[in-house]
Amino acid sequence: KKGDSLQLVREKCPEITICNGEDLTFYGQVSQQVFDVASRFSSKVEKLGLDEVFVDVTEKVDERLRAMADENIQVQGVVYPVADEADTLRVDFSCSEIQCWKRLSVAASICHDIRQAIQNEVGLTSSAGVSVSKLLAKLVASWQKPAKQTIFVPTASRLSSLLPDSLAIQKIPGIGFSS
Repeated sequence: KKGDSLQLVREKCPEITICNGEDLTFYGQVSQQVFDVASRFSSKVEKLGLDEVFVDVTEKVDERLRAMADENIQVQGVVYPVADEADTLRVDFSCSEIQCWKRLSVAASICHDIRQAIQNEVGLTSSAGVSVSKLLAKLVASWQKPAKQTIFVPTASRLSSLLPDSLAIQKIPGIGFSS
């Protein structure tokens, strides 16, 4: 099965012949560089394979919000879902959602900084999802590929558009077949 260790593969299938495959050393080194850059922004960085990291920027958001006072926040990214370009920066949240929007806007700014540092230091562009959980961030991360980021504020209507009843459970990261 994909992702099994060679030891487990040999236990399951002792007669297997394993051929030398592609040397992934370089990819591992670049992956570590990306991880190291992200780790400068948060102590809570989780690697997923060679090409993905999850970064919890909660503490950094708290720091920036304390330092900002009542400054306006420049939104970095596209809000999911967007009907058209004019809708991109429209904030249509209830009062209870304003604090979430503000925190996610700051998180998106930090995410932009991380992505910029990765591009400057490692030479790679990246896409990102910004939300209140890893699952929601992962689901919207590919929406604006390549090299952009998407912010997802989990209102009831937005959740239903992101996770429609017709979405196969196998398509949801961390829940589907390969989990």
